[in-house]
Amino acid sequence: MTRWDPHVDLARLLDALSEEIIAATDEEVRHACVRAGCSITGAPREVRNLIAALSGDTDEIDPALAVAEAARRRELCARQH
Repeated sequence: MTRWDPHVDLARLLDALSEEIIAATDEEVRHACVRAGCSITGAPREVRNLIAALSGDTDEIDPALAVAEAARRRELCARQH
């Protein structure tokens, strides 16, 4: 790879991932959740917490999410950029 454009590559990766998620059947989603040890009903809450923690929007973070965990997630994001 001679020319790397991370923004374009990330956009392509997200597009491909979106297509894969949309194409997944309910049964495939259930199996993936079971393998990962998470619940389908808790997944949206976890994603919202992660987005809120990474964006610094502390008003949106679920109170059940430990402050230390939210801060750690934000630090991880900052180090990646």
